[in-house]
Amino acid sequence: MRYNYSKSGCAGIIYDGVNLSDIFVVEDVRVPVLPSITASTLSLPHRPGEYYCSEQLGTRTVTIRLRVDAESRCPLDVFRSWREVSPLVHKAEPKKLYLDEDLYVWAKLTGETEIEQSAYYGTVELSFTCFDPYFYGPVHSIPLVNGANAFSMACEAYPELELSAVSSTVKVLNEDTGDFVQVSVPDYYSGMKLVVDMEKQTCRTSTRYVAPDLLSDFFLLSGVARVRLIGASGTLRYQERRL
Repeated sequence: MRYNYSKSGCAGIIYDGVNLSDIFVVEDVRVPVLPSITASTLSLPHRPGEYYCSEQLGTRTVTIRLRVDAESRCPLDVFRSWREVSPLVHKAEPKKLYLDEDLYVWAKLTGETEIEQSAYYGTVELSFTCFDPYFYGPVHSIPLVNGANAFSMACEAYPELELSAVSSTVKVLNEDTGDFVQVSVPDYYSGMKLVVDMEKQTCRTSTRYVAPDLLSDFFLLSGVARVRLIGASGTLRYQERRL
């Protein structure tokens, strides 16, 4: 990832809507290529080594060094200068952190915040933990008709479908894999709204959650996707998500 460094530091680092380079000198930014990855394995008696089962993605930590000009050599003045601006980086919950691009990650300040003083300046190295390690981008909307639909996905994603039912039974079929989600809509009327959320694995109308058919399997889509709608039309939405 390339950052815009100049004599005044790094620009384009925006946290919770605030461009940090407007307040601080951003001396350094460190971002891991990938979040921590843990392998789940299985070992069997009398068999050498282990069998790989799956991987578990952990958190990602973005480290940012920020410098404040206190206009004083007094350590207490440096501390007070940092205390005044600390609410800009300390939030009660994760906030959007942009790293000089259109993608953002949800990040929260954690760990130590010791001040390093040099002349008039106080520098703090801050660790922002991304408990959700993905970078998120634009939301895409794709209209779907009752029947066959083919479209391209910008990335692999679990979509959300906002549907208008024209039948008491609605089915969403991934024609490439055969996976499907089927719902019998209660108290059906023509045009009834139904939301199928593949990521949260839920189906709901405007008034209640609805249990899908027992053979249903919520699925993700990627690349050139082919989805068939039966008993409904509507809109498919997904958000770009990248590691």
